Amino acid sequence: MKLKRSLYNIAFGLLSQLIILSLGLIIPRLFLLAYGSEVNGLFSSVGQIFGYVALLEAGIGAATIQVLYKPVVAGDKSSINHILSATKKYYKKVSFYYFACIVVISLLYPMLIHSNINKLYIGFIVFLQGLSGVINFYFQATLKQLLLAEGKNYIETNVSMMTHIITSFARVFLILSSANIVLIQLVYLLTTILEMLFYYFYFKKKYPWLYLHAKPDFSSLQQKNAFLIHQISGLIFSSTDMLLLSFFCSFKVVSVYAIYNLIFVSLNTLVGTLHNGVSFALGHTYHENKQEYLKLHDAYDHYYITFIFSIISLTYILIEPFMKIYTNGINDIDYIDSYLPFLFCTIQLLTCTRIISNNLIRIAGHMKKTIPNTIIESCINLSISLLLVQDMGLYGVLIGTICALLYRTTDIIFYANQKIINRSPIKIYKTIGVNCGLFSVVVFLNARFVLQIGTYFDFIKIGLLLSAIIIPIYFIINSILSMESFRYVYKKIQGKLILRS
Repeated sequence: MKLKRSLYNIAFGLLSQLIILSLGLIIPRLFLLAYGSEVNGLFSSVGQIFGYVALLEAGIGAATIQVLYKPVVAGDKSSINHILSATKKYYKKVSFYYFACIVVISLLYPMLIHSNINKLYIGFIVFLQGLSGVINFYFQATLKQLLLAEGKNYIETNVSMMTHIITSFARVFLILSSANIVLIQLVYLLTTILEMLFYYFYFKKKYPWLYLHAKPDFSSLQQKNAFLIHQISGLIFSSTDMLLLSFFCSFKVVSVYAIYNLIFVSLNTLVGTLHNGVSFALGHTYHENKQEYLKLHDAYDHYYITFIFSIISLTYILIEPFMKIYTNGINDIDYIDSYLPFLFCTIQLLTCTRIISNNLIRIAGHMKKTIPNTIIESCINLSISLLLVQDMGLYGVLIGTICALLYRTTDIIFYANQKIINRSPIKIYKTIGVNCGLFSVVVFLNARFVLQIGTYFDFIKIGLLLSAIIIPIYFIINSILSMESFRYVYKKIQGKLILRS
């Protein structure tokens, strides 16, 4: 059952992200051509603002998923109802605070930034973006946590994919019609309402036993404040850079950051689908069999890091040629920069190499114990970014993020290995070292060979060719250097094939 759900999660997740990635690249370019870099920067900044407001959620979702693993494995429906009842009450409270925040921000933000865009339009865009969050928290956030804990990510993935497709096509039509930018934002709110209706009818049919008015078990969510602090740290990496640039630079610089970041966020989401598809299996196995979990952890961590490095290597080679094609005809600011690909790739590698270790900290219930470490990470990022942004602009905020990630990634790997599974982290550092060596070779060769890519067709053709070369090289070398992980995966696959036959 776990394998089947994992495959569903991965298959539907990858399909969804490929569609979302494609649409996500089309719409910003249309925005840039139709409305300019300033409007594109505005929409990007508003999205980041509500990333911060979402902190009102206070880690409720993450804490709920972790505490649901045990009763889900045991089939304890009564405990699930008590936990989700508490979750529902927290989310209701959050939705009221969230609404108050969007009213205040929609009034203040237009007055705090320098822009040629109509301030009334900015206020409406902020309000409509925030209203979608209110609907999500009040009506459907609680239900989503149960799906994720059960490993049914593919349900949420498919719903999100359909609403994203509807939103994207509506936005394309409006952009091509030169519609008012407020009307373009309104589309997102309307599709959020459609999503809410789907979840209501789906759970009414599939989960008739679900009772969200049971006596709430607030004690089960006692780690939510620890998750909150960790979420703040995560948001600093995903949101602070863009906000600092909007205050100290301009919306045009924000647009440059947003376009590069769009590629890496899409990529991160795409490869993160692989992790999200099986993360529930890691959580279930940890509570069922610790010895089996350790073997699964090592093999999964090894090949996940290998996959990340291979994909980022491809991205590093292809991103500059892609940006030249993508931003062709957009002249209000220069989007081509030879240093940005390396800085963004470094951030992505540091972020992803710690994911499996950080997941272990979560499922082992050690979030509270690692609070001081995540606060240090946030301070490093903010202080260095603020120090450098005025003189170095975009480079400054990226360097601040890299410095913080160097500290925290090392800390997470050490903590997960030494404090939870009581061993040296040498195994994971060996994997990281080997892949860093391979990535260095890619950087060296890329500096000496110039790819002739002038069209999207050339881009796809060369991209597929490089994928067929680089990804196998990474996996073959990493399999040879870690035969233990290779044997574990091989036996698992062989066992499943024997059972099927």
